[in-house]
Amino acid sequence: SIQVLYHVFIITKKVKAKMRAAYNLAVYSEMKDDFEVAKGYLDAAYALAKEGSWEQQLILFYQMKMEEERQKNQRLSVQMKRFE
Repeated sequence: SIQVLYHVFIITKKVKAKMRAAYNLAVYSEMKDDFEVAKGYLDAAYALAKEGSWEQQLILFYQMKMEEERQKNQRLSVQMKRFE
């Protein structure tokens, strides 16, 4: 559950578990359309990942895709405002 992920992210001292929890919290936040919180968790996950690791590359890829999705949502929101 989300509470378990949050608990692991806050409490655990294991870097890899903390990094994975932050990544999963970012995915959850993006699903809730909270892109700013998701970006914060991704930044935390990136900082915890080993330099040059596949996890760090995955996080960078996800950041790029999330930014594209955020921009699409902004454009859609602007387009939908004309119907209000």
